[in-house]
Amino acid sequence: MSNRQSVIHAPSYVCLRGTMCWSLTLTAQNPLPYEGSTAILTATANYDVGPTPWYIEIYDQTTGQQVCIAGSGTTCSASVEFSFATTQTYVAYVAASSSTAPPPSIQVASNTTTIIWRTYP
Repeated sequence: MSNRQSVIHAPSYVCLRGTMCWSLTLTAQNPLPYEGSTAILTATANYDVGPTPWYIEIYDQTTGQQVCIAGSGTTCSASVEFSFATTQTYVAYVAASSSTAPPPSIQVASNTTTIIWRTYP
């Protein structure tokens, strides 16, 4: 039996000047990995950021570090791994580029997703 799971949350919506309503959802595959194992984060927007000045970015809220950035397309995916037991919370934005959170010119923020790395039994 696999312990792989996916967590999906309701998207966030923001409408700008009545012309563009951004939606952004952050999901996690394997949100309860064992230490040394990988979890995959995917941020999905409802528009391609390519023809805009914005990026899809994922940040570790615990550390403020950027873990993914995409300047085109509708998704940004990252594999995250810790070699020790820890809990990390992540959030995604459509915004201007920044290596640390929060980025400038936020157009929409996603739901937060928490990943808990467990010790082996």
